[in-house]
Amino acid sequence: MKVRKGVGLVLLVAWLGGAGILLSGCATAEHHGKAHWGYHGEIGPKHWGDLSPDYILARTGKQQSPIDIPNVRKAKGLPFKTSYKTTGLSLVNNGHAIQVNCDEGSTLQVGNVTYDLKQFHFHSPSENTVNGKHFDMECHLVHLNAKGEIAVIGVLFKKGAENGFLAKFWGRMPGEAGSEVKDEKVQLNIVDLLPKDQSCYAFMGSLTTPPCTEGVKWYLLSTPVEMSAGQLTAFQKLYKDNYRPVQPLNERRIIHMALLGMRREVLTSEFVWLCSVCYTCYERCPQDVRIPELMNAIRNIAVQEGHVPTTFKLQVEKLQEHGRLYEIDDYENERRAEYGLPPIREEAEEVHQILEKTGAEEKAQ
Repeated sequence: MKVRKGVGLVLLVAWLGGAGILLSGCATAEHHGKAHWGYHGEIGPKHWGDLSPDYILARTGKQQSPIDIPNVRKAKGLPFKTSYKTTGLSLVNNGHAIQVNCDEGSTLQVGNVTYDLKQFHFHSPSENTVNGKHFDMECHLVHLNAKGEIAVIGVLFKKGAENGFLAKFWGRMPGEAGSEVKDEKVQLNIVDLLPKDQSCYAFMGSLTTPPCTEGVKWYLLSTPVEMSAGQLTAFQKLYKDNYRPVQPLNERRIIHMALLGMRREVLTSEFVWLCSVCYTCYERCPQDVRIPELMNAIRNIAVQEGHVPTTFKLQVEKLQEHGRLYEIDDYENERRAEYGLPPIREEAEEVHQILEKTGAEEKAQ
């Protein structure tokens, strides 16, 4: 993943523990004395950390990207909101990938922080993997906030039907490094790039290219979109294997965030209500309830009785029985805030509102 804007390479200079991140444009990295890097041989990913002191995090960092996504439990809600506008075609071959520079006005909202969409670019095969599997291609939408902090939305691609969004410019990809194509008559609706289901894997990581700066918020969409075999071949004629291998996860957490909430999910043809009181059961339960065992019990009762409000009651009464429904420490709420989740109290209040509604429905029946 590269933070670049304009023709050629753009360097990202990070001040560790300091003022933030500076974006500066130049024709090539070498013109400013930066070490040349690539994806193969002696300048490939295995050697990035040794090419320059500026790239040291590629070797020593503890939150490096990309990563492999293992099986993780789902949590309710999406950590971000997008407000994407159309952008004129500004297509660049930056020497490492095909990149689209974006007009101003498209934003990503994470909590109370707004990030501006700067550009998006492509890697093939995907850099991030899911359960050890590469996808055919991956797009990185790179956002920057006023403090110079970075957030990236990743979109995975698999072979299938032709991708209409890509079709608008795919045949005009510049073949020479440093060249660009501009055409304001071609307007790209960035929303069309994203899958309808924007459930995502949320984690902290880094740039996937030198200088491999850490502190990047990553949101890898878990639902892939399709592209035709011909579209994939066209890209790979220019850039094949322009990816960095996955890096150690170390102590990082990954949360699979989805719009679950208090709505029905179809499992083995039965409707099952999923827990949405806490969403920390993937690690530990602040209410000291064995959530997986509790949810299996709820599933069985739901199947036997076929009565959804009963599952609500059992779920919340069991949690209240173990106490401390509202007494979640600040540390837990701070961790939830990192991923855009509301405080526990708000979640619990939502549960009670739904209980009241379903209770009224029962009486009406």
